[in-house]
Amino acid sequence: MCWTAYNNTLISSSNLYILLVFMTKERQGSSSHHEGVFPEETIQFGNGFELIPDSVEENIVKNPDKIKEIFSGRKVIIVGPHPDDPELSMGVMEHLLSRFATSVQVISVTTGYNGVTDEYARIKLQLNEDQVLDTNLKAGIRIDEEKQAASILGVKSYDNLDITIPKLVEVNTDHEKSGVRLRFESRYGEIDPEGIAKISSLVSDSPNVVWFLPYPFRTQPHHDVHERVGLGFIEILAKSGIENVWFYETYERQVDFDVEGVKPNFIVAFADELMSYKTRAIQTFESQISRDPDGYGMMPIRRNEYYAWQLSLLERGAERFLRGQLRMSSNLPPYRNPPSDI
Repeated sequence: MCWTAYNNTLISSSNLYILLVFMTKERQGSSSHHEGVFPEETIQFGNGFELIPDSVEENIVKNPDKIKEIFSGRKVIIVGPHPDDPELSMGVMEHLLSRFATSVQVISVTTGYNGVTDEYARIKLQLNEDQVLDTNLKAGIRIDEEKQAASILGVKSYDNLDITIPKLVEVNTDHEKSGVRLRFESRYGEIDPEGIAKISSLVSDSPNVVWFLPYPFRTQPHHDVHERVGLGFIEILAKSGIENVWFYETYERQVDFDVEGVKPNFIVAFADELMSYKTRAIQTFESQISRDPDGYGMMPIRRNEYYAWQLSLLERGAERFLRGQLRMSSNLPPYRNPPSDI
């Protein structure tokens, strides 16, 4: 394998290619749109719900006291499609929120057990070939890693909804009878009624909370679970009358706000000290590092460094967010069966 030096770090040829392709896409579609006062145009999610981005005068935040000013006295819930998504995508912000918000809770929607290889799990759990390795054991590995990462970032409350989101959920008689349906138009299908009920229960039990959600990227290729979790929470929150939400850029190899054509309106710039918290948190996800030793822990950090460079900032890195108000359209679209050509 070939290696190349980037920012004093050796990068394998495959990961360098991903980074260069991503940066090229960004530079083709980006401009100095981060400067100035928003609002941005209303964002339509395609499911009868929309986001009106907040007008933000100071959209690049370098002083943590600004985070304190916004979140002091507030409760925060950060939603991750899988264990590790919040840390990869907004680890520095997660740490700052743990400092200044009244309470912070990280919620993983799925256990992510599919992300643990049999080989890693057997070594980690010290199981021989004769012992049964079930999905609960793999799920436990991911959940323990997330708890450790959240603790490093100062978050004391973590929960996992243990919702299984298969590649495609057909609309069947169980959906029709339950009356529990979502209108989002993900080409990957719906979340099943049991999962919807768990999310709805979480929302109803969490009044007066600031929600951080994964932005539901539609540009291909992207992770289908990220999209469905984002769209599902958008609909349930909006129907519950919750308007104030923050979207973070779920870490994806080839998609981000720029590639999607979305302008972030809140950017947190940070130096080495804060970056170190994020780096240490990411290192707890050993099951994922074992699958991609060259790229897993490094690429999100390099992405943050690139955003800082893109904005000509002197800080080590930057994490980007889109904050705004959810609205429900008066003319909701009909329910639609997912396409069969996945």
